[in-house]
Amino acid sequence: MDCADPQTLSRIQPILEGESCIVTENEGEEILKHKNFRLFATGNTKGRGDLDNTFAGTNFLNASFLDRYSIFEMTYTKKESEIINLVLDDVDLSDKLVALFSLLRQASEEGILVNCSFSTRRLQDVAASLRAGDSLKEALDFDLTKRYEADEQKIIVQMIQDVFEASVYIKKKWTLGMEHSVALVAVSPTDSVTQ
Repeated sequence: MDCADPQTLSRIQPILEGESCIVTENEGEEILKHKNFRLFATGNTKGRGDLDNTFAGTNFLNASFLDRYSIFEMTYTKKESEIINLVLDDVDLSDKLVALFSLLRQASEEGILVNCSFSTRRLQDVAASLRAGDSLKEALDFDLTKRYEADEQKIIVQMIQDVFEASVYIKKKWTLGMEHSVALVAVSPTDSVTQ
């Protein structure tokens, strides 16, 4: 919703008021609202625009427009391991990737990583690269680390090493199907950065 053109959103406002929608471009056609009509909208900025450019192209939404909505904040699904395991068919690896993304998200929330987004979609891209035959290092480089600046990459690499034992997963170019090593997961992103 926060990427929508303001003129388009102004068309929705009468509907939210309980009125019908008039389409002037279609000879004033009136579209009546069904008695069970509901409108659900999604956005990444709560209608407040994007000050740090993580979600470029989003707009501030009109306050009176926002007044017509209740806002529910959604978190990442608790079933990410299951979703990733559908791609990888490797429970240990799926759990480790989700643990890595949890650390990265926490670092982003704490301001350790700024202007960084670690979505389920990005996690699925890493899994798809692994499924296609890339090594773990390649998948994490291409689909995660290389997207960020050098100082951010250092923090991300440290977190990767906290989840995946570097001597096994990184240096030996671990690929899907190889044996796993037990890895220590950092307690918090702050621990990762200060180690």
